[in-house]
Amino acid sequence: MIVTLAGHVDHGKTSLVKALSGIDTDRLSEEKRRGLTIDLGFAYMQTGETGIGFVDVPGHHKFIHNMVAGVAHTQFAMLVIAADDGPMPQTQEHLDILGLMGLQRGMVVISKTDKVSGQALATCLENTRGLLRDSFLENCCIKPVSTLSGAGVPEVLQFLIDQAKTSQIAEDTHCFRMAIDRAFTIKGSGLVVTGTVHSGQVDMNTTVSVSSTGKQVRIRGIFKQNQPTTAAQAGDRCSLNISGIDRAQVSRGDWILDTETYAPSNNLVIQLKVLPEFPRVVKHWLPVHIFHATSHTTGKIALLDSAPIQPGGEAMVELELDSALFPKRKDRVVIREYGAERTLGGGEVIDITPSPYRRRDKRRLAHLKLLSSPTPEDALNRMLHPDQDDKGILSLVNIPDFRQNWNLKQQQMDGLLNEMNARVLPDSHGSYAYRSERDTEIATTILDVLKKHHSDNPASAGIKPDSLRNLIAVPDILTNSVMARLENAELITVTAGLVQLPTQAKVLPAKVQAMFDAYAKIAQSSDQPPSLGDAAKLLNVVQAELAKTLKIAARAGLLTEVSTNRFFLPEQLKKMIKHVMELTENDASFSVRDYRDKSGIGRNTAIEVLEHFDARGFTKRFANLRKRISTYK
Repeated sequence: MIVTLAGHVDHGKTSLVKALSGIDTDRLSEEKRRGLTIDLGFAYMQTGETGIGFVDVPGHHKFIHNMVAGVAHTQFAMLVIAADDGPMPQTQEHLDILGLMGLQRGMVVISKTDKVSGQALATCLENTRGLLRDSFLENCCIKPVSTLSGAGVPEVLQFLIDQAKTSQIAEDTHCFRMAIDRAFTIKGSGLVVTGTVHSGQVDMNTTVSVSSTGKQVRIRGIFKQNQPTTAAQAGDRCSLNISGIDRAQVSRGDWILDTETYAPSNNLVIQLKVLPEFPRVVKHWLPVHIFHATSHTTGKIALLDSAPIQPGGEAMVELELDSALFPKRKDRVVIREYGAERTLGGGEVIDITPSPYRRRDKRRLAHLKLLSSPTPEDALNRMLHPDQDDKGILSLVNIPDFRQNWNLKQQQMDGLLNEMNARVLPDSHGSYAYRSERDTEIATTILDVLKKHHSDNPASAGIKPDSLRNLIAVPDILTNSVMARLENAELITVTAGLVQLPTQAKVLPAKVQAMFDAYAKIAQSSDQPPSLGDAAKLLNVVQAELAKTLKIAARAGLLTEVSTNRFFLPEQLKKMIKHVMELTENDASFSVRDYRDKSGIGRNTAIEVLEHFDARGFTKRFANLRKRISTYK
């Protein structure tokens, strides 16, 4: 169990650690000279099979950044209050920070009891109970001690041992993350980094990177609670002996991360709780300091609701960061006022990923509400089956973003998707998940829209894809996927840039049908259809009228417009395709002359056909030769 000591400066935290463990955590010469803890101090002790680690944090208000760096939500809190002073300003601030960081368990130690009378001690206890009211330590154990006489120290130690025996940190199967609080070199071993493991597990085979560079490093050794080991997990104080990076590239504030979860964030959304004692309302674009684990940056608070947040209030806000942090969903951050030395509040991280929507877009706010679910299982289920699905947008889940936000391994993500029977849709920018039932819903809607269109517009050959997407009103990537499935199943056709029903596509107005039939009769007499001008003369019709008719027939799939001057019947085009296939056996190339001789059509017509094939991606020209590069589509 790791115990974090907190409290006002000079209230005896360091002396208490020494009395309990025998170790002086003030390691810096400046700390020795001033009798003041400046940086984090660490001590470890072993009693039988029970191990306890202590993190001694600075009590002075000037070193709050170091205090925050020593706190993790898995730790046991020990708030130290001197009997002769009672609760002081930093006592309150440290208690607030412990609560904001999500600590759940702890105790209070009243130190320096040898300096006060019984009545003064009773007063201190009464004031302490008042301080703890409505905090996570409201009903905690309070023990008085004197490190000078040793009174109460054995009782505190026994209480910690009992707590350690019952302390159980749930197994964490998420990606490994360790916040670095120290980095140094050891002669003969090389670079060593220490910190608290915030999630996951690490062993000698874990592939990790350093956040400062993204560079992958190798683990050469692992220490847990100051003892050599083969593995460490969430909640442990851990030291890693690493290689592959220079000491100058690693410092407090960096992370050792499972390479899978490397994801710097320049903006994040949190559920901000403003402390009741904060003296002002929190307005939009307020400059602040942001503390996350051992990391720190500056930035601004962007309100997602236009109303300022009152002291003691809470709201979802976005933090615009001046430099990147590496948080994950459910991590905690502490916010301090930019100019004054005062803690404003803090809260739980909701989202670390960029949004495609504007800051206050209702779709984004709805998405964030779904993400605020307590577990990834709940969040994914709600996102796949939202109560209010604005045109289907919310139920299309960006898988890489979701996985990074919740710090999930790929195997965990795949398991969740399988468990929920979600369908995965690959895309050039990543992949998306949605509930499989949506395919049927969207397909039915597409077919219904096309049926109505053909019924209302019998002369129309179909609907442009963009117009259809607007009518369906779901994400384009999902509409395109369903349309492709419908086309493969021959339930719709896409011809000449129009989407149509096969049963309706070949239904032409009577006048158009009559002129097409007449053209087909003269065109099918040879493999080479007549030019548009020759066909108009043979049929004794206006060329422009014939061109209009043949274009309508082409959109209906009855013809193929090979060039502006020539239309091929389906059987004629199949023969032209077959000639290419025969000329390109064994990956051979061919010339225009080869094709003219093979097909028996004129040179100009052969050029028109081959240029049409090039445009469809069936063939490709290389100087004076052509090769077949794909199937005809």
